[in-house]
Amino acid sequence: MSNTSKQSKPPAGESDDCVMVNQPTMDAHKLWIHCNRCYELYARKKFKLFLLACHHVSCEKCVKVCVGRTPSDALIYQCPICRKEVRGREVGNNMPSGIKMLFHPEPWSLHNDFIETFQESNSRHIAKFKERQEKLVAKLAKDIEMTKAICQKRYIEMKHLTVERRKAFLRQRQIKVALANRKNEQSLMAMKKKEELRKKQLLAASCSYKSGSQKSKSSQRNQRSRSASPGLSTSKGSAKRKVTGFMHLSNHSFDL
Repeated sequence: MSNTSKQSKPPAGESDDCVMVNQPTMDAHKLWIHCNRCYELYARKKFKLFLLACHHVSCEKCVKVCVGRTPSDALIYQCPICRKEVRGREVGNNMPSGIKMLFHPEPWSLHNDFIETFQESNSRHIAKFKERQEKLVAKLAKDIEMTKAICQKRYIEMKHLTVERRKAFLRQRQIKVALANRKNEQSLMAMKKKEELRKKQLLAASCSYKSGSQKSKSSQRNQRSRSASPGLSTSKGSAKRKVTGFMHLSNHSFDL
């Protein structure tokens, strides 16, 4: 197993996820060896795996080490599957030959039902896990496609909203400019009306001033003419007041 373990290591700069893809054919018999709790594969060589006396396989992350009776005593593990305190051995070439036979690459050649049952149960266990993972991946792929479609729809809606917002902004600017122009026109009209009203007031004031001056001049002239010719004025007044009377004819008396 030392030669196969050396060949199963990935080259430098390659991730651990690529180990299963680049595994040689001679390491295919190791793919069923896994932690019965977290499904960590032995072929990845990332963590140590232990075979417990309860015939469960656990990695060093999941198994719990208990203190033995004496410091020199073998370690006692608490199984994460059945919760029993059992002895355990690290899976590898240093295992005793009787325990190592459980991981034989050709169990059908040994004619041992227990070894075949042990490997078949572990193979079914990891196969069910892979099936669940495949279903989960398919579901995630569908969710990703649905999310992508929703995101594309939202993106198109956002683009439309951006265009509408830009149109609304331009319309708002046009309305503001129109309102400013209208206010300017109204202010100019008000100024023109005030100017016209002021001109009318000045014209009316000037006309009233001229008429007043003319009246004062005419009154002054009348006063001057009256003071200059008082006889003419009296004669004119008497002529105006002259009344026509009866003519006195000769007296002819008779009875009417």
